[in-house]
Amino acid sequence: MRAARSTATTRIGARVDVDLDGDGDFRAGGYTGADRVATYLVGAGQWGNRQQSQLPLIIGMGAAPSVDIRVTFPDGSVVTRNDVAPGARITINDV
Repeated sequence: MRAARSTATTRIGARVDVDLDGDGDFRAGGYTGADRVATYLVGAGQWGNRQQSQLPLIIGMGAAPSVDIRVTFPDGSVVTRNDVAPGARITINDV
């Protein structure tokens, strides 16, 4: 699954939360809980765990049949997409 943002200067610092169990609550149940959430940060040339400096952002979904995605942009705007299928290429713009 790929998510891209249209304006290069405003996407840096965006937080992308992926609800892997597809219930849309974006809450993690810990390492052993059923709820699973992955968080990615879009950076400017930064490298680290779950940080990407290039777009499109490529997100691993594991065995999930679909996921819910929430993007929080640096200006505080939030965009959510539900039931994103594996292999889907989506574009997310702020509101």
